[in-house]
Amino acid sequence: MKHFQLLFIFLISSVILFAQEDSFFFEDDFSSNEEVPSSFISFDSGGSVGGFTDYYNEVWSSNLFLNLDFTAQTSVVDLVSNIDVKINNLDNFSNFPLQNNQYNSSFYVDSLFARFYHKMFDLEVGLLKPIWGNADGIHAVDVLNPIDYSNLFGTSYLESKIAQQMVKLNIPIARSSLLEVAYLPTFKGDYIPLSGKWAPLYIKNMENTIREMAYAQAVAQAAQQDPTLSYEQLVQAVSPSVEAQLKSFDYTIHFEESEYFVDSQIGARFTTTLSSMDLGLTYYYGFLKQPTIDPQDIIATSSLNLVYNRVQTIGFDVAAQVGSFNLKGEVGYNLTEDFEGNDPSINNNSLKYILGFDINLPINNMNLLIQGIGNTIINSSEIGMLDSEYSSDDEYTTITLMGRVSDTYLNDTLSGEITGSFNVLDQDFMVKPKVSYSITDNSKCYVEYLLLEGNEDTTFGQYRDNDTFKIGVEINF
Repeated sequence: MKHFQLLFIFLISSVILFAQEDSFFFEDDFSSNEEVPSSFISFDSGGSVGGFTDYYNEVWSSNLFLNLDFTAQTSVVDLVSNIDVKINNLDNFSNFPLQNNQYNSSFYVDSLFARFYHKMFDLEVGLLKPIWGNADGIHAVDVLNPIDYSNLFGTSYLESKIAQQMVKLNIPIARSSLLEVAYLPTFKGDYIPLSGKWAPLYIKNMENTIREMAYAQAVAQAAQQDPTLSYEQLVQAVSPSVEAQLKSFDYTIHFEESEYFVDSQIGARFTTTLSSMDLGLTYYYGFLKQPTIDPQDIIATSSLNLVYNRVQTIGFDVAAQVGSFNLKGEVGYNLTEDFEGNDPSINNNSLKYILGFDINLPINNMNLLIQGIGNTIINSSEIGMLDSEYSSDDEYTTITLMGRVSDTYLNDTLSGEITGSFNVLDQDFMVKPKVSYSITDNSKCYVEYLLLEGNEDTTFGQYRDNDTFKIGVEINF
């Protein structure tokens, strides 16, 4: 895999070097009143530095971060990069030497790509994370990048996206339309923490899930051999063999690794403006970003292998202004290889839809955002106990209401907002109020609180012990 990563970096470098050559291919692409040397390069840089302290589970923890943005531009090519450095869990920062403290640091390239300009198109090559769709903070048609769930409610949507190796072609059509075509030579799923406070419930309960699957399969086989036995008798009959198998089971979670070009992905998006409406059509052929399990493989190998299903996603999104309301909507249909819905190793087809609006209220500078998000699993009646999507309460539709109200005061130096989400069927919710104050034009401090409530088997309720209070400061340069 390292060889292909080096090849990808080489492609970026080649685009930059090739663009500097005096070639007839570029001579007439751009016109200007001033003669600019073909070798002229301009540089731009910026970033932010800061830190925050959060209080969680009766413990204070300090964190530092450095974000660097760098852009090099010529008349035909840009090189754009974003680099993040983070130091987390500085619980005893004042105790030196630092290396004796319990902390961890990370350095990673958030994005790095070259953008080549031509009069008919522009081409982007590198580590990219474009956003497709017009909803706010959540999408049904943004299908190219996986999500980092290690800091589930602590970052913005863009920050949570993981940049992917990508070649992306952007073709303007007429004056108000754009065709985007993206090719990803490999695949990476969502980052799911396997331990810690943000590990999801299904990961924590994986041992119980395997036990239920093992018994369900053994009981089904025993019932075929002797249909006269009751369920309790079947469980008693298969219990010795199932328990013996579970004792030798390897509960270490293994994620399916992707292969370059074999597990490639492609996506296309067409956007246009008609009258006062912005319309978008999306097609994607790749993989579901969330893994699933194959019950037959798990029982046969006595190991926990998570796999990713192939999927085709067809999406549509619209944005329009009606009076004072900015309307927005998205719908995405995920078409897997399980058309009938009865294959426990493949996720069923599903439909995700978002409909909402935002409006500036006649109260100071207040803005209100409301969105409804729905997810429906198709052919749910065919889902059995061995299926990873199985729900004991037979609920295969989720409806979530998401809202945000924000305002500014003191000549926009003081801002406040309250963000929240509420699951209509499960009655669990998340609320996060935040207040920020601009110390100068380039610096601010803020305070926020995260509240999560609900039953432990719900989306937000599974994290109900993760309420966090945070104080931070950020300086832009």
